[in-house]
Amino acid sequence: MTEVAPVQSWETDFDHAHPDYNANAHEIWDQLRGKCPVAHTERYGGTWLPVTHADVSAIARDTEHFSSELVIVANRPPEEERIMTKPIGPAPPITSDPPFHQHARRVLLPAFSPQMINPWEDEVRRLCNELIDSMGDADVVDAAVQYAQHIPVNVIARMRQRHCTNDRSAARGQRLLP
Repeated sequence: MTEVAPVQSWETDFDHAHPDYNANAHEIWDQLRGKCPVAHTERYGGTWLPVTHADVSAIARDTEHFSSELVIVANRPPEEERIMTKPIGPAPPITSDPPFHQHARRVLLPAFSPQMINPWEDEVRRLCNELIDSMGDADVVDAAVQYAQHIPVNVIARMRQRHCTNDRSAARGQRLLP
């Protein structure tokens, strides 16, 4: 396993992959909201971390200054060496910028219209109940990990007449696509 360099300051050197960050993210965000609502780091080629709802919402709506193209913060080559795919992005529509984003969504919308989704209601309810039942009597659960992330990929897989065979494929929807 690769050793992660110590974080010097959550405001100017944060690392979302650092074990301390993952164990204490909510406390770190609370700390940042109080003194540095938009943190920055040079790690991963340089990235920013807005921690207030107002800032995240404003950034999401400001497509003139912010892009959805690179939504995953990871080690990657410097920007001048990257092959940019704007406005399409590598995985449209989530990584698309306007005006292409609207066109990419329009292609997908018919498959998710009420007329197409209504026949799946019983199956989706069954899936949701199975996911809830699988949590057992635990006092604490991670709803995102144990429940929410499994629903879209499983529903889409069922719509495509394929079924997830294990949790790893459910969490990595791209494995289900040809």
